[in-house]
Amino acid sequence: MHNRLWIAACLLAGTGALWFSARRMAAPYLTNDGYHYLDAASNLARSACLCTRVAHYDEEVTGRLPVPLTRFPPGYPLLIFALSSVGLPLETAGWLISALGFLATIWLIWDVGLMLGARPPVLAAVALLWISNSEALSLASSVATEDVFTAVLMALAALMLRDMRAAGRRPWLLPAIGAAAGVGYWIRYAGLFLVPVAAIYIVWRWWRDRAMLPWAAAGLLAAGLLIVPIQIRNIVYTGSWRGWTVKAGGYKFGAFLGAAAKSSYHLVFGSAVPARPDIWIGLFALSLLLLCLFAIPALRSAPGRAAWKFPPGASAWMGLLAVAYLAGVALAALTSIYSGLARYFMPVYPLLLACFAAAVSPLAVGKRYAAVAIMALAVVVIQGRSLAIGPTPPRHVIVRET
Repeated sequence: MHNRLWIAACLLAGTGALWFSARRMAAPYLTNDGYHYLDAASNLARSACLCTRVAHYDEEVTGRLPVPLTRFPPGYPLLIFALSSVGLPLETAGWLISALGFLATIWLIWDVGLMLGARPPVLAAVALLWISNSEALSLASSVATEDVFTAVLMALAALMLRDMRAAGRRPWLLPAIGAAAGVGYWIRYAGLFLVPVAAIYIVWRWWRDRAMLPWAAAGLLAAGLLIVPIQIRNIVYTGSWRGWTVKAGGYKFGAFLGAAAKSSYHLVFGSAVPARPDIWIGLFALSLLLLCLFAIPALRSAPGRAAWKFPPGASAWMGLLAVAYLAGVALAALTSIYSGLARYFMPVYPLLLACFAAAVSPLAVGKRYAAVAIMALAVVVIQGRSLAIGPTPPRHVIVRET
């Protein structure tokens, strides 16, 4: 009950943040991708055609419009279409899905954090970092896939942790893990970066308990049945399993490292805040230093080392999930036209927050809570500056004014 009250308070705060963001951005906010999703959903409603009349690349206008939707996976337009069938406008349906993904991520931060052994006050602090995140709030007020994909990634992490805790007593979790990875691919092509980790985990679980073979096979089959049809469809219409995202280009390696560092800064401290030293950056650095100083005696003492442990195997699998996703994004950015790295990094951010909460929870005793509180306060205030600046006008408004 104590944890549920904490979670309810965070969800209430998240709802308030969404209300503020929606008013500020006049939600639903539409970008190029948003028009594409809505057009695909409207074609589904009009003619049951998974196609689009919004052309992004030359290849899409070599024939007659509409063309098959391959630049994006079909999951999000299908969700918009399904939700609009109850009478909601398409724009409202797309926005509602994004907002629900944002709120679901708050709950999943708590779910993952508690399974990793984090303490409620620390989890509340890191959940506040997500609730105030200007990038997440902007996307939650838009017709965009990032927030709902983030929720799917966190759900995959939560299922893996539950299966580790159950140690084979809930075999149905293996098909659920495979299905979660496949659903991620249906929402964003970047979901492909989650699939190898899910597959390796399922095989590892079978290797530890050979009686799990039927359930492990079901998990791999669930992922394959969701992923392979999309890739076959893309090959049929474009000649490549990647669809219309085969354009060459991307970052040079040095430019990618610089863009990654800048995007990581803006993801944590705000999408519209320049990197300059001030009192709040100083407070953040001070709180981080205090946590490091607290960590030294805790690591030296036997009770401290005993307390500083994730559940068996959890740290390795959560780390592998985060590293595999970030490595996939890096590869895509270096070899294709991916841009705007902050939104590609964002889905793994709540997972890192939950792991951070679990890692520092053994330190957060008595007055040591102050270090975590100062860190959260500093980030929330810095994010507040981004929220105060306001969003960029929609593309069609800029074009009209030009």
